[in-house]
Amino acid sequence: MNTEALKTALCKHFCADILIRETAAGIAVSSGMVLDGGDRIAFLICDVGDSYYFTDDGDFLSTLDASGMDLSADGRRQFLRGTLGAAGAIWDADSFVIRTDLRPSPPEPSDLIAFLASLIRVRDVRFWTRETIRSTFKDDVTAAIRDRFSKVANIEAGKPVDKALQDFPADVVIRPLMTDSVTAVYLVNSNEGLGDALNLWHEARSLKRDEMKVVAVLEDEQNAPINRTKLQRTANRIDGVAFYRGDEDAVIERIGRISGIKQAS
Repeated sequence: MNTEALKTALCKHFCADILIRETAAGIAVSSGMVLDGGDRIAFLICDVGDSYYFTDDGDFLSTLDASGMDLSADGRRQFLRGTLGAAGAIWDADSFVIRTDLRPSPPEPSDLIAFLASLIRVRDVRFWTRETIRSTFKDDVTAAIRDRFSKVANIEAGKPVDKALQDFPADVVIRPLMTDSVTAVYLVNSNEGLGDALNLWHEARSLKRDEMKVVAVLEDEQNAPINRTKLQRTANRIDGVAFYRGDEDAVIERIGRISGIKQAS
């Protein structure tokens, strides 16, 4: 095998697949990577005086958002930040555009390749399995609880209620201001998580901790991999069980009521 001949053929093929043309918005660069709909992955080089920046059209991320994927959740946000950051790029949460900061002209070929590679890699988010997406469920609920109650309650994540119950850490602990009440929220996507909530409830009752409430929140009812008998036993004992997806605001409001928060802001 002749390595030089292979290199020449590869470079020729790679360069032939890249299309570059001038448009009113900037120089359009189209790669040989074809999407499911037949379109190529493409971006613009926008000239700004002595500087330039790369940008896509925002269609990819806006389509994911319209399909219901919450890109602002911690797990997804970190994935986007890490994937795009390798090329010095960011995504705009308002416009969903992926772009770089201004850089001195002219652009280096290595910068074009790095940005194109980031646009290709970031599309891996489309192929996340149900279980991978499910991992952001806790991020989503925790963020919603903080957004709704942080001004009227102290919120802690991944902590026990107190030292006496340090063997029973909750996903979220809510302590309404000016009260002695406390609510342990378990964000459940397994039978083990459901058992943790029930065990804390039993322990609280044995210690006569009437000021403590225990709530279990599952992602959804249809796809939750939960033993139905265990779910029934837990729902009939602890202070609240709710299903989050599709009725998010109502679930957060219910957590507030159980916690004794009369007005959330």
